[in-house]
Amino acid sequence: MAQIRCLRLVSHRVFVAVCFASAMSSLAADPVVSGVQAQQRPGTKLGEITADDVPEEFVLIPGGTNSGTEPGIGAYSLTVSAFTMGRTEVTKATWDNVRAWGLDHGYTDLWEGAGKGPTHPVSSVSWYDVVKWCNARSEMEGRTPCYTASDSVYKTGEPSGVSDISCNFSADGYRLPTEVEWEYAARGG
Repeated sequence: MAQIRCLRLVSHRVFVAVCFASAMSSLAADPVVSGVQAQQRPGTKLGEITADDVPEEFVLIPGGTNSGTEPGIGAYSLTVSAFTMGRTEVTKATWDNVRAWGLDHGYTDLWEGAGKGPTHPVSSVSWYDVVKWCNARSEMEGRTPCYTASDSVYKTGEPSGVSDISCNFSADGYRLPTEVEWEYAARGG
């Protein structure tokens, strides 16, 4: 099944999520998307997520539409495909493990971040640190990194702006969720 792994940075803390390909209808038309073989589980539609697909550290967020009215803001409507999100924030120990691997594999300026202890959430990391960390974790797990700068895997430095970094949403590596994915999950799906 084509999958996109996701991370979310909120208040300088990192949440991990797994987002499955949003264009499920395109999977049905073309079972091989960007070199990732889409597989159909017996009794399901192609691209449908089942409980068996969700890693233990994640929770399934069913796809659908969440709409309502927010005081002071007005009406909203959020529509997403199913995805999963980490049950907890990324711990300092997890961050450190990926960071150590990354430092040995070309991610020479991954910030160490902060945390009260190894089981507490990592904090004090920038958006740039997080997307480099996403790429490092992707490569560490044999996945294709999502983020590139100047058509190369983004591993070091800070380009002149966020717009200089591209995200390949069809890659099978970790990435930050879109604003809609995050808000949908935060509103309870």
